[in-house]
Amino acid sequence: KKPMGSIAFPAIPASGLWAAGVRVSLGAQLIVDGSSLDANYGSGIEVEGQGTSLEVRNTLITETRLLPNGDPSGYGIHSNMNASMKIEHSAITQSGDTAVVVFGEEDEVEVLSSLISENDKRGLACESSCDIELVQSSLAHNRDSGLFINAPNAQFLVEQSLIVGTQPNATGQFGHGVDVNYGATCTLRRTAIVDNHHLGVVAYSADTVVTLEQSLVESTQPLIGGLPGAAVWVQEGGRVQVTGSTIRDNLDFGLGFLWGAGEVTSSIIEGVMSSPGHAYGDGLMATGSVVSVRNSRMRDCERSGLFFDGSGGELAQNHISGSQYGLVTQGLPGPSVAPDNLMEDNEESRLEGGELRVP
Repeated sequence: KKPMGSIAFPAIPASGLWAAGVRVSLGAQLIVDGSSLDANYGSGIEVEGQGTSLEVRNTLITETRLLPNGDPSGYGIHSNMNASMKIEHSAITQSGDTAVVVFGEEDEVEVLSSLISENDKRGLACESSCDIELVQSSLAHNRDSGLFINAPNAQFLVEQSLIVGTQPNATGQFGHGVDVNYGATCTLRRTAIVDNHHLGVVAYSADTVVTLEQSLVESTQPLIGGLPGAAVWVQEGGRVQVTGSTIRDNLDFGLGFLWGAGEVTSSIIEGVMSSPGHAYGDGLMATGSVVSVRNSRMRDCERSGLFFDGSGGELAQNHISGSQYGLVTQGLPGPSVAPDNLMEDNEESRLEGGELRVP
């Protein structure tokens, strides 16, 4: 600990220490470069306090262990109390809980060109109104959630990154790629969310906003004997904006809206099949929601390209093909359907007033 100073360690021989391999606080500035921190208890690095900053470069943080007394622990890096940190060209792997966890209000975090993988719980978690950027990095084969945001007013930017292979947790639940809740805002730009479980991207609760720009959500896997899945799922007042993106080869729903809202523009949704034990397979399904779709392509979905159940919105300049139904509308108010929508090569172009199953 060093107030208002700067400390640079080219290497830190921190192994098997109790509570934290390195702790930074009281306004200190620390650079960790070219180092390895392994098998520490509690946290690999803790950084906390107003004015305290941490830079991690070219460093491996691995196998951070849970405390045996059951206290929150097992974090590769733990940030709190208005601290700031930058992680660059580094790897954080095999933590007992989460690789990077942010608890402090107004904490600022940058993760650049780094790997966060094979952690026993989440890859990167924000539990406060923080500001985080993840750029040119990979969240790979973590459990529960690759990226978890759970606080009002949290701001998150993910750009040119890969979120892949998130596995269900120890109880067989979740496995989400990106999980955004309780009024947080997340932008996913030129990012691939691939081979995660149950839900690729989640926007849950009022004032939560997720923006998907020029991104790919592909091959979201089902839970064994579990709930239906979706590439992108919006619920309880959440909102999603999808622009110039591709949602491909997912199960049950490409985009699913349950009392949510959203806009889809200049995007492709294709290859949605029903998972075993369910009868879905919709490119976009909205129930109790307001969703607008413009200049987009929905094709080769098992049940429908677009499905509006008791939902409103606007449909214009879309091409819907290769599904059992092009457009399904049941219940009021129903979407406004412009004449420039093209529906072709479906078994049935439109089904109105049906009673098909919804979640």
